[in-house]
Amino acid sequence: MDRDMYKDCDRPDALGEKFMYLDRAKKEYQKMLQTLNWADEAKPCTVDEVKALEQQLKLSLPLAYQEFLLWMGHGSGEFMRGEDFQFGQLQSIREAALELMQLNNFSEPLRDDAVIFTMHQGCAFGFMQASEGCTPPVHFYIEQESGEGLIIWNRFDEIEGYLLDYIASLIKFFSKS
Repeated sequence: MDRDMYKDCDRPDALGEKFMYLDRAKKEYQKMLQTLNWADEAKPCTVDEVKALEQQLKLSLPLAYQEFLLWMGHGSGEFMRGEDFQFGQLQSIREAALELMQLNNFSEPLRDDAVIFTMHQGCAFGFMQASEGCTPPVHFYIEQESGEGLIIWNRFDEIEGYLLDYIASLIKFFSKS
């Protein structure tokens, strides 16, 4: 694994230490739980599971994504319901994402360092490129109504932005109900 890509990160060997990349998302998550009267059902991965995933993928996971896995990598109850993102699903969503791209005759292959971290309803997925550092931008692949695929590059500046947007959307949706 190439740790040189973390040369600009504050803590290049942070796996297992207290992280700071998702602090705002964690605070907003707690507020969301209170607002919606939901229980905190975040189930973390272990450090060993994250290390094993890095070995399986043969790449160093972005530190912000490691923090996410160590926060709720095994699920989150109501939060992100309907999304495939849990540790045990990561290999199957990668395969499903590549299959979706092939089905859509998408000609631009994902790079080998693409970390597919979420899939929605089998027709869209979010990914990061591990070589883009400790807090890489989040990109999305979307199957359009025409059956063609589209990549939206840099949809979010980082995974925390994705999570904050997701939290705000849930609060807005369930507050109307």
